Amino acid sequence: MIRYILFGFSSTFIFAIFNARHLVDGPGPSFLEFILSIIFLLIWGFYGSWMGRNSEVTFIYFTTFFWGLGLTISLVGINILGPVIIFCFLYIGPLAGFLYLLDIYGQPLVFLNTALPLIISILGYRIGQEVSQKSDS
Repeated sequence: MIRYILFGFSSTFIFAIFNARHLVDGPGPSFLEFILSIIFLLIWGFYGSWMGRNSEVTFIYFTTFFWGLGLTISLVGINILGPVIIFCFLYIGPLAGFLYLLDIYGQPLVFLNTALPLIISILGYRIGQEVSQKSDS
């Protein structure tokens, strides 16, 4: 479980650093930040696939909790703007590059930035399971 936590926080932290500058006061997102957001999703998808190949069911529980917590923290953060706002950037930042194409902010942005990685990682997990079952046959 500790490796899931390390993966979750380190990947979101690294990509939030590169993508969240425009959420504070910088210029709008660039094409590079859009590409980084796609890479972030691919990393979660491949990690989910690897976990599915190894039949690590606890990954599903972790990713659901991790992104569910992110949704909760982010919704509280954007509505209260208290100290929890820092954690809000951790969850919103990695996919903020999608603002290059989309003009959404507030709650729709929070839902997109927490639901998309959850869906991608679960799909990756399922694909990994399928690949594992086919290779065993």
